Parts: sequence; C-alpha cells; structure tokens
Amino acid sequence: MTAPPLDLTVGSLDHMQSVQHPFGDTGWGYGLGYWVFWSGDVKVVGHSGGLPGISTYSMMIPSERIGIVVLTNRGDRPAFFLAEHLMNNLRGAVWRESTNQSLPFVTRHPKRKAKELAEYEGEYVFRSGTARVEAVDGGLLIHAPSRLEGRPIAISTAQVGPDSFMSTDEGLSIAFIRDRTGQILRFLNGGYAYERS
Repeated sequence: MTAPPLDLTVGSLDHMQSVQHPFGDTGWGYGLGYWVFWSGDVKVVGHSGGLPGISTYSMMIPSERIGIVVLTNRGDRPAFFLAEHLMNNLRGAVWRESTNQSLPFVTRHPKRKAKELAEYEGEYVFRSGTARVEAVDGGLLIHAPSRLEGRPIAISTAQVGPDSFMSTDEGLSIAFIRDRTGQILRFLNGGYAYERS
C-alpha cells in the first residue's frame, strides 16, 4: 500500500511556524507543533517533548538560520532555559540576560488585582498530583506537580486575555475552561488538563 502524498509546499513549514492559537493579544502563540515567540521583530520558534527519563527542547530563529537542540535526562522545564542560554551565547540575548528575569511579552489586557482573580484559586487535579492556584496582582501563581517525574514547580503567570494567562518564565499558555454556567472546570497547561477538585 502506498501512502498518499503529503502535499507539502515551500510555505508549509512557514505555516506550521505561524501563530494558529494566539496567547491573548501578545503576538505569541502556538503554531502547528511549534511555540511561536517574538524578540522584537524576530520570530523565534520552539518545540518541546518528553517522556519519563528524557526531555527535549529545540529553539530556532529561522531568519538567522540558527537553532539549538537540547536533550536531557531530567524534567522538561530546564531544557527550555538551557536552550535559551545556549542561544544567548551563540548570537546574543534573545529576550533577556538571565532566565530569572520575566519574558518581555506585552499585553493590553488590564492588570487585575489578586482579589479580582480569586475565582481561579483552588486545587486542580492532574495525573501526577494536585496543582494549587493562587491569585496574585496581575496574574496567578500555580504550584504544580511535575509532568515528567521531576520536582514540583511554581509557575508565575500574567493575564493576557479573558481566562487566558502566560507563564512569565517560558511564555507558555495557561487557559481556563468554563462550563455553560460560567463555572471554571479546568485549566490547560501545555495541552494537559488539570481538573478543578
């Protein structure tokens, strides 16, 4: 049996590396299999993956024809930071001098006070444990179990749209899902669902 042709064109990769799912109004988002970030007017794309025991992250700047691939045998979060550090050494700072600094994405979404974000607070169950969401001024602080057998993590976020938040360290989307009555059911982090308990 012969596989059907893929019908890929010269523009297929560019389409895959273009924002298909925006993260609020930041210009950052998710393409088809790729995270899409901006450093000024320079597009930066990334892809992550992992299983228990291995984690990968690739970071590319197509217009500069450079890329970094990181393979680790630990949790998935350090791979992004290592890729950014290596890219900074290769071509100069992509976004920031240190990964301890927040990413410089911009949103016009109003910064709400912690008490205005209290409806998001609570516990959300994931297959590897329970995440606790805490409202802080301008966003949420999510104390989450590791997805890949690593240490628990604290994810600081900024609100970038209705029910839409971005992590300030990696620029990843965290979206809250409501039912028809407006009650929060879950949040999605990297495509993984955390169900409200």
